[in-house]
Formats: sequence, C-alpha cells, structure tokens
Amino acid sequence: MLIAQPVLRRPLSTVLLLTLTLLGTAAFLSPAAHAVDSVRWEQTNLAGLGYLPSTQIDGVDGPRTHIALKSFQYDSGLDEDGAYGERSDLALHRQVRAVQSRAGVAADGLYGSGTAAAVKTWQGAHGIGADGVAGPTTMSDMGVPRTVWLIAQSMFAAHGWTVSAQFTCLRNLWNGEWLYR
Repeated sequence: MLIAQPVLRRPLSTVLLLTLTLLGTAAFLSPAAHAVDSVRWEQTNLAGLGYLPSTQIDGVDGPRTHIALKSFQYDSGLDEDGAYGERSDLALHRQVRAVQSRAGVAADGLYGSGTAAAVKTWQGAHGIGADGVAGPTTMSDMGVPRTVWLIAQSMFAAHGWTVSAQFTCLRNLWNGEWLYR
C-alpha cells in the first residue's frame, strides 16, 4: 500500500518574497557603484572648495570625509551631523556653481578637472597662488561668499537692508530668538 506523500507547494508570492529578501540583503552588504561614485563626487567637491585634501578622494565615506563635511556644514549654516543629505548636497552644489560661474566655466555643480583648471587660470590672473582649489582666499577674491554669514549679508545688502538691521536679523536667527515670538 502506497502512502501519498504531501507535496509542498509554495505560492509564487512566497518564492518572490524570499528571492527579493536575499537580493536586498546582498545589495545592502555590498556598496553599490553609484554610492561610491556619489561619495567620490562629494569628496571631489569638498576638495575643490578646500575642505578636504585632494589626496583623500577615495570614494570611502569615512571619518576624514565626515570632518570635511561637518566643516562645510558649519560654514553653510547647516546641522553639523556629517551626513551628506539633501541640504548638504544642494548647498555644496550651489557653492561649486558659484565658483564655476566666476571662473568662467559651465556651472554644473561638479568640481571636475575643467573647473580646477579654470580656477587655476583665474587664480594666476589675479595674483593668487594657483593651485586650482577655491579655498577661502580665492572665494573671497572671486566675491563668492563662503559662510552663511557672508551669504546672508550679501543677500541683505542686495535688498537694501542697513548694516544694523542685518546684524539684528542675523543675531536673532542665529540665537533662535525667532522661534519664541
């Protein structure tokens, strides 16, 4: 007498769920190429603005990158968390585009070799040490505000605010007093 063995049938949804879970875990454990490229571009932009030595562009989101990013975030008035989020990305690209515009190259927000060469040419023409890095001196001479204070002051001045009004507004915003009114 034959005893029928139960046939295990797995619904297609279970098989798909298991497959997707395994693929998702594998993707999580190995960094995607676009993530490495993203970190490399972040590092390239930070190096181009003088926050990170160019020798430290390695595509690794490590402590040196976090320190450089925190410094940039501080200068930009952002939360200094070392995380490269949307606000940091927008601020970094905005700064790079401003430098590119002053250096006379296409303002795409990526501090590549063309931008470095244009900045180096600009520096040489203006008597600044020509290294292709738009650090504090270069940005100041270009008229590109590097810190949130300078950015805000240039915006206020463009709209005709007095120095006293600018200072009061910035102080109140900086101290968070505007939160309690």
